[in-house]
Amino acid sequence: MDALWHMAADVGVTHFGVSAKFIDGLRQADVRIKESLELPALRMILSTGSPLIGRNFRYVYDALTTDAQLVSISGGTDILSCFLLGCPDRPVCAGELTCRSPFPSVPLEFWNDHGGIKYREAYFAKYPGVRTQSDREQRRESGGFVVLGRSDTVLNPGGVRIGTAEIYRAIEDIAAISEADVVGFDTENGDVQVQLFVSLNRDAMLDERLRQGLSNAIRTRCTPRHVPGRISQVHDFPRTRAGKISESAVRSQVNGRPILNLNQFENPECLGDF
Repeated sequence: MDALWHMAADVGVTHFGVSAKFIDGLRQADVRIKESLELPALRMILSTGSPLIGRNFRYVYDALTTDAQLVSISGGTDILSCFLLGCPDRPVCAGELTCRSPFPSVPLEFWNDHGGIKYREAYFAKYPGVRTQSDREQRRESGGFVVLGRSDTVLNPGGVRIGTAEIYRAIEDIAAISEADVVGFDTENGDVQVQLFVSLNRDAMLDERLRQGLSNAIRTRCTPRHVPGRISQVHDFPRTRAGKISESAVRSQVNGRPILNLNQFENPECLGDF
């Protein structure tokens, strides 16, 4: 688990780009290099791919580095650019979350997307003619931004709009939880029931005590509307080949809808658990 850090030390890496999932995996494995490995050239650790939760910020400075700046960045692989970055000596400034000008690296089409239907739905359906990233951010009083997640993962139980990232942040400090996924189940009466799926750390059990602890944390840190109507345990979550958990695949599975492009997942067999 510490191989990349030794490589960074050997070649003098200054900017170390990783995924949020990688950092979470290091924390779960209790990798601690700060006292045993020198990284004098390292200036920034840049995390991307998904929001980096608070406990993993604390873990990085507790176990990995004291001097490097940790930055959770938000951008787009296909545009080869970022919307939100870190800045070592000034406040973070608000940035456009929609690209109104063309980029040389923007793709023209998706593979096997005859007629460009999937491509247009992915980026141009919300605002015709304007490419939209579909991420939601919240600006804090400090001037910094918190990435709340994709706007297409917004739930609407009882007519109240909530973001799934709000629930993730409410339970991030519960030690028994390894990973979580929140989706909306479409009920027969036209409403949405919040459903929480969790994978647990070793020796943990999803008993009534843990269920109650999760519900209380969500109710206290969010609102009663955020509390899941159902909490279930799974062994793993569907992941893209970039390591991202696919909320949309889980949402389609629990609602009995077809899941498009199963080839994008490295472990599609786990969908049977949902």
